[in-house]
Amino acid sequence: SEVSNANHWITRYPDGYEEDDSQDEVLDQDGTAGSLSWTLTSKGVLTISGDGAIPDYPDSNSSPWYPYKSDINTVILEDGVTEIGDNAFCESGVLSIHIPDSVERIGTNAFESAELLSVTIPGSVSEIGNSAFKNCANLTSVTVSEGVETIRDKAFRGCTSLAYIDFPASITSVGTGAFTSCEGMRRVRFMPGNGTVMLGDNLFSQCRNLVSVTLPQTTDRISSGMFASCTSLPTLYIPASVTEIGENPFTSCNFLKYIYFGGSQAEWNRISNPYLEASLKSTGTTVVFNVPFEDPFAPDPNDPGDLLPDTGGDETDPSDPDGGDKTDPDDGNTGHKHSWSETWSQDGTAHWHECNINCPITDNRNKNGYGRHIFGSWSIDVNATASQSGSRHRDCRVCGYRQSVRIPATGSSGGSNGNSGSSDSSHESDNTAPTTVEQFPDGSRVATTIQRDGTVTKITTDAEGRSVTEVNLSHSAISSAGQQGDAVTLPVSPVSAVQDVAEAPAIIVHTGNRAVKAAIPAVSPGPGTVAVIIHEDGSAEVIESSALTNNSVVAVLPDGATVKILDNSKHFPDVPAGSRFENAVTFVSARDLFYGTAATAFAPDAPMTYATLITALARLNGTETEGGTTWYSRSMEWATAQGINNGSSPDSNIDCEELITTLWIYTGSPVTVNAPSESRDINQISPAQAARNWAVKNGMFNGFEQGISELPGQLSRGQTAQIIMNFVNHPYFPAISSVQN
Repeated sequence: SEVSNANHWITRYPDGYEEDDSQDEVLDQDGTAGSLSWTLTSKGVLTISGDGAIPDYPDSNSSPWYPYKSDINTVILEDGVTEIGDNAFCESGVLSIHIPDSVERIGTNAFESAELLSVTIPGSVSEIGNSAFKNCANLTSVTVSEGVETIRDKAFRGCTSLAYIDFPASITSVGTGAFTSCEGMRRVRFMPGNGTVMLGDNLFSQCRNLVSVTLPQTTDRISSGMFASCTSLPTLYIPASVTEIGENPFTSCNFLKYIYFGGSQAEWNRISNPYLEASLKSTGTTVVFNVPFEDPFAPDPNDPGDLLPDTGGDETDPSDPDGGDKTDPDDGNTGHKHSWSETWSQDGTAHWHECNINCPITDNRNKNGYGRHIFGSWSIDVNATASQSGSRHRDCRVCGYRQSVRIPATGSSGGSNGNSGSSDSSHESDNTAPTTVEQFPDGSRVATTIQRDGTVTKITTDAEGRSVTEVNLSHSAISSAGQQGDAVTLPVSPVSAVQDVAEAPAIIVHTGNRAVKAAIPAVSPGPGTVAVIIHEDGSAEVIESSALTNNSVVAVLPDGATVKILDNSKHFPDVPAGSRFENAVTFVSARDLFYGTAATAFAPDAPMTYATLITALARLNGTETEGGTTWYSRSMEWATAQGINNGSSPDSNIDCEELITTLWIYTGSPVTVNAPSESRDINQISPAQAARNWAVKNGMFNGFEQGISELPGQLSRGQTAQIIMNFVNHPYFPAISSVQN
């Protein structure tokens, strides 16, 4: 009905377009790649031919066609090409690719961050390499053919447009984080096979729209963090073959109401644990035992075909989490045949079809067509005035359910005037900046406040109640704060940190073509509270140097930045609540400065290494640390260039003196005099003593009962996290250049 009632059409070509019939000429760009040859045409078609493999390239800009990456839109691999090497088409503009049956391997980062729209992987490919299609944000269709066996770590991580994927029975292994952050993923299905399928940790974490999962019936493990933050997943079938459940597989799965287990309650008790049971209890999840598996790929003997109306639900309907009664484990052996009503039943959040016959299903979530309401635009019933509230409503586009809400009174003296907005200027006392409120007939409003220093704050609220705050910092405000070495406090209401970036309020900050240290008011910020930059493509980037005060988050913001406040806390079983370094570990891991030694362990007592420390400092500096020959190579190169470290012995452990000296150098080697005798000849103070003076005076050892004397030698990861937290939260940080103590 939505298609039929559409008021516009999307066509392949815009009106008036005339296709260029000129010959697709071969440009001068051609050459060889290993044993292969390649040509690039004027229409952006890259053809690679010959017998052999496309070589592995060390980084994204090493392939011979990289200089023309923006000109390439189609890649044709002719029969005879056997491998797609590492980084072969990384960051390229390729939209489509033909992969022949001769290709046996797709290498690491082969298409990372490419513009691909769809890809068919033939059965000849036995392995899809690490990060092969990572961050292909436009990738909407992936066909994995029978014969593909291995999908490596992060292979499709961050493919935010990918909605559906089916795995063939030949799959034996899917690596860690292979589909993490695939925000648009709706349905995942593994075809039943014979061999055990290994599933990596965090496999589908942060797939926030995932509603339907068919796991391989021969897998033996639900991996750690497997469905973490899958906030829309309503049900999950776990086969009886599972003999182990990893750490925190269902964290933040707040919509998960039923787990259907193929084995007995005794078998479940053997693989469960108190942490898992507590997690399921917190989300109100019920485990149902001895549930038979309903194969979604099996032919349905009761299916009359496409000529008769479908009365049993549509298993491809993304609004129906379990695909209608066909895959409903509740009625697998009852003999009951559903007769779903054509009319909708509904409540305030969802809609569904009731069964007209005495039905064993009592939970609405398992009924036909169950789904959350999909609302249309708001309509104004009564406009709000200065003294009287108004009202508006919106209807679900699926079932027609109407949601009505009150529009608060504007509190201004103006009223609606035709199609123009009403305006009210309230010049209040000298302690309050003047505010102008504009109220529009559609329910939207704009409130503008001008501070004494010339800073302008504008809050725009649309007809659906969503608001965006925009702050134009004045030159006076920036200069005044800079002279004092302080951050500019944004004149906005304190915001609360939330875990879902989509729900966090946005603040757009204009600074006048300069980077400015800004304090964003926040409600009771904790160690996991961070500022994030929202890019034009909608992706969120944590500001690693986000510092904390009692009531704000401090970060350096570029001009025009869209910033949000997020609770990015991570939790590790070996750093339990109340442990000594709990806050410090949360602080460094939330900022991605350094991580756990495994997916579920931070190892706070393990020794701290130079590689981990230098990588943390490089990230604080905003330096890209990914993509080197090792995980720390780019960080060590940066440290060598900055004179912070000579780049040697990255795996060696670090002691207290080495740590504070490194931080001191990173800060600019400021001179700190702690005793009158030292001032007589500053040049005689050794770097180690100068670093110690600086660290003690600036509170680097806060949190240690005995101060620096508690840290005479080898530092642990937990102790280092505490010092790093003290360092970042120093009042002058992150404006490193202004630390002159």
